[in-house]
Amino acid sequence: MINDNDEDEGLFPLRVQRVRSNGKREYDERSKERLVKRCLQGRQSTASLALKAGVNANQLRKWVVQYRQSLTPGDAERARFVPVVTHRESAAPPVMARRPVTESTLCAKLPGDITLELHGASHDPELVRALVGALLGRS
Repeated sequence: MINDNDEDEGLFPLRVQRVRSNGKREYDERSKERLVKRCLQGRQSTASLALKAGVNANQLRKWVVQYRQSLTPGDAERARFVPVVTHRESAAPPVMARRPVTESTLCAKLPGDITLELHGASHDPELVRALVGALLGRS
């Protein structure tokens, strides 16, 4: 497993190429791209990565949006891929106290204006755990 500190080496703080007369900084493009890709991994918040990199969080979010817009359609689809985890019924379902079954909807908004809705029984916590785990990138 890769340690976050190993990945951080050489990334933080972000390397400044030059400072303009108005005070604005121009950053090394390769370093910016590595930082943006790190944001897209989703292991750390954009704000915490911006703080480590020494840039404004809003600026980093803007770079992330620009990066996503620069992707080709095939790249964009791969960047939005979320693994699907299926919920398998066990051979002998556990005996549970009878309660009225009510329908519920779980809604998740994903990057790229994607909305994922899950309709099902409100008393199925394993299905909800599987969905949340898939959204977080866990199996």
